[in-house]
Amino acid sequence: MDTLTKDDIRRLLEYHNGLCMSIYLPTHRAGAATQKNPVRLKNLLRDAEERLRNEGFSSAEVEDFLRPARALERDRIFWQEQSDGLAVFVAAHLYHNYRLPLAFDERVTIASRFYIRPLLSLAGTDEHFYVLAISQNEVRLLRCTRFDVEDIELPNVPTSLASALQDDDPERQLQHHTGASASAGQGAIYHGHGTGSDEFEKENIRRYLRKVDEGLQEILRSERVPVVLAGVEYLHPLYKEANTYPHLIEGRITGNPEKLSPRALHAQAWPLVESHLDEERKAALHEYAELAASNLASTDPMEIVPAASHGRTKTLFVADGPEVWGVFNEDEHAVELHKKPGPDDEELLDLAAAHTLLKGGEVFIVAPNKMPDQAPLAAVFRY
Repeated sequence: MDTLTKDDIRRLLEYHNGLCMSIYLPTHRAGAATQKNPVRLKNLLRDAEERLRNEGFSSAEVEDFLRPARALERDRIFWQEQSDGLAVFVAAHLYHNYRLPLAFDERVTIASRFYIRPLLSLAGTDEHFYVLAISQNEVRLLRCTRFDVEDIELPNVPTSLASALQDDDPERQLQHHTGASASAGQGAIYHGHGTGSDEFEKENIRRYLRKVDEGLQEILRSERVPVVLAGVEYLHPLYKEANTYPHLIEGRITGNPEKLSPRALHAQAWPLVESHLDEERKAALHEYAELAASNLASTDPMEIVPAASHGRTKTLFVADGPEVWGVFNEDEHAVELHKKPGPDDEELLDLAAAHTLLKGGEVFIVAPNKMPDQAPLAAVFRY
């Protein structure tokens, strides 16, 4: 899976320099069906070519614009490793493609900006999360999405308890190594019996965990996503004391994480994160319900789209599925709704989500039957 972050999506949204083409297609991971992948892209590019010609572009202009995507279509090595979906973004001075764990519907959009709505499940509040696996012998940080997991390098984080305490005075080091050897291979060095030695080792662990937290600050300081802690039982309250990251969740993975692969840790972490995110979504919907009768909440696209474009939208709820088409006149702050898309129309839920993300708001994808008033769009405003 190619990594796609909220910052990547923000850069796509910030691009305004002529035509922007967004292509989405489902892809097969393995087997004979993988031969259909480049054929799908070829057909979508043929559709894009026809649209551009109908807009009055010359053959040379069309060929120049589509060149990077056509090169991708012919890249046999690229097609040997796929995920569930492919997103391709083409403009005069920009080209990106992402293999992603989402089975997109086939779509080509050519407009003055990139179309990002199919990415909202990766761009919203539940974009990604981390698993922090700590034991006596190693520290691992895994960056996860709902679908995949990758190891993150930790250049300024101690790799073990021994490395964290290596600058200690010789007497402390001697005591630490004596205690560590007695419990080698168990992923823990504090046993909780209340002896003086145990208390000494417990303080060593606190110092270790504080150094881990200090090193992680550089990686997590700009994050607002959940972190799940994996470690032996006694370690969880000690790390909670040392932790300064505000989004460490209550749910946890217990046991020695050295025995678990990244995939196994991901499998245990996702249900905890999903429950946590569901609580965040419920809290946001509850806030909407409390404000529904005021001018700080709305389900009217004609009010929400202009508000989002001016940075007023704090939280946006987008129904998973429905589309709303129309034209937004930014100069006049006016929205015109249409039952069917016209040549100058935009998908307004995508437009509202794009502006909300660019202005620092939160976007939640919600099942249609759980949307406020069963509306396709709802918002809480900052003011």
